[in-house]
Amino acid sequence: MKKSNRRPRRFGQLPWRHIFPAVLTFLIALPAGSLELRFRVSGIEVESGGRILAGLYASEEGFPEAGYEVGGVIIDVSGETVEGVFTELPPGRYVVAVVHDTDGDGTMTTGFMGIPKEGYGFSGVEEAPLKPPKFNKAAVELRDDGVVVVVPLRYM
Repeated sequence: MKKSNRRPRRFGQLPWRHIFPAVLTFLIALPAGSLELRFRVSGIEVESGGRILAGLYASEEGFPEAGYEVGGVIIDVSGETVEGVFTELPPGRYVVAVVHDTDGDGTMTTGFMGIPKEGYGFSGVEEAPLKPPKFNKAAVELRDDGVVVVVPLRYM
């Protein structure tokens, strides 16, 4: 039997060239933190009652279609202005899209030629346009907590 010239390893002599990349990979994979995005919906027609449906989009893929949201909040209408919050978000660019669901069907009701019968609005724009804005125009940057987005509603 051949005798080994290798000495037993002590704690201070661990193979760091193999351990360091594994530790670095683990640290990179950890979440960057959970942030909150607060939003304030203004210009609500209170006499219509109903609920505010807010959807959060994280990319232009599917924006603003239902089913592509990364989060959603439902708020009962209690005044001309209501507030909500999306939690546990990573830093990034987001769009808040809002519908004043007056008939309680959970969707935006449209009439002739697709014209909305209920109020709607988007973050990042002062007044909701006649058609949805591009994602990049309506997106807000979320890097720190404390961001409050104002979403004014438009009724046709």
